[in-house]
Amino acid sequence: MSKDKQEKICFSNLYSNIGGKYVSDKLNIIKQAKIIDSWDESPDFLLVDGNNAFGIEHFVFDQTYIERRAGSRVVNEETWAIYDIYHKDLEDGAFNSNNAAKDLEKLIQDMVDIATMFDYETCMNQFDRIFNKHAKKIINYMNNLNNYREKNIYFLIEVRSLFINNYKNNTSIKCIAHRKDDAIVDIDVKQVVFTNKMIDIIKNQIGVLKGIVFQNYSFFDLNNKIKSMVFIDTSSIEAFKNSLEKQRIKVYKDYYYNVPRVRTCLNVVSSSNN
Repeated sequence: MSKDKQEKICFSNLYSNIGGKYVSDKLNIIKQAKIIDSWDESPDFLLVDGNNAFGIEHFVFDQTYIERRAGSRVVNEETWAIYDIYHKDLEDGAFNSNNAAKDLEKLIQDMVDIATMFDYETCMNQFDRIFNKHAKKIINYMNNLNNYREKNIYFLIEVRSLFINNYKNNTSIKCIAHRKDDAIVDIDVKQVVFTNKMIDIIKNQIGVLKGIVFQNYSFFDLNNKIKSMVFIDTSSIEAFKNSLEKQRIKVYKDYYYNVPRVRTCLNVVSSSNN
């Protein structure tokens, strides 16, 4: 799937109610504004209400990376490449089931290998790199909106989380986090997992960004069904704290995945305990 198409999926989900009343209320000002379809500069989306401009910059945060490339994007590209090859072969009457099975086996192995690469420190370093890469451009985003009296910049972060609704029959896959009191707890990965490091990075943009939307998607879901959405208000430190409290967002020290030996229908492809 192209970058532009995924951006539009995430943007359209801003109009859903999946985040609940708090998120819907916070995004209402954007929903009431008119999107400028002809906009082709940065940030990615521009909405206008009178002299008020709302710029929305979308980017992806994966839980694993391969040479700075989002792991979920690598999986997505491999999957569609296989589909394109064998869909054409099927139409041409040249479909080879043995070759298809081998390519699917490799894809499954690559998917599990990528998933079991998760490392908390690497994950946080990537969040720091990607977030601040876009934060450094905020001044440019603002300059591009100089025709408007009031300029508001939002980040729309597409989070690709591991093991949401994957391996449904395997209840031994768990996300385990350390709370601030050092207690170890199992947590629900349908929600974006926030840590002290992420919060510290976000805090640096309080008073600069208007807000940040985190949308959570499954790492492997080609249908791109949104799982959860939260809004972090960065207009002030008081608004920031209130947004965490209102949404009952828990902040952890760190987390990891307890991934058992994973068996495909073809063979055992991976074993990991992060």
